[in-house]
Amino acid sequence: MNTIYDILVIGKGLIGSAAAKYLSRSGQNIAITGPDESTALKEGNVFSSHYDQSRIQRIIGKDETWTLLNQQAANEYVALEYSTGIHFHSNVGCLYVNPYGSDAYLDAASMQAAK
Repeated sequence: MNTIYDILVIGKGLIGSAAAKYLSRSGQNIAITGPDESTALKEGNVFSSHYDQSRIQRIIGKDETWTLLNQQAANEYVALEYSTGIHFHSNVGCLYVNPYGSDAYLDAASMQAAK
């Protein structure tokens, strides 16, 4: 039996999987295609950029737009954890180190945080 899809998402990576997830809420019939992640990690075929349990998600961005987008993304974590049953975020803080002293990001961080 052939299935007719309303939308085809090409790519199963970060953007494609997110697009398919949100498009699936529309009630349309969604298909996602692309290579599966390799299960033979010892062969050195890298699919993802990292295979660890740590990621940085900063709230204060380089400007007002990035700060707003970062906040909006972080605000969705609880709902995403609930809907998937996967706990993936623990707020543990951040230590920012720059061997050259101050930089543009650090100079703007207080102003962005205040906004």
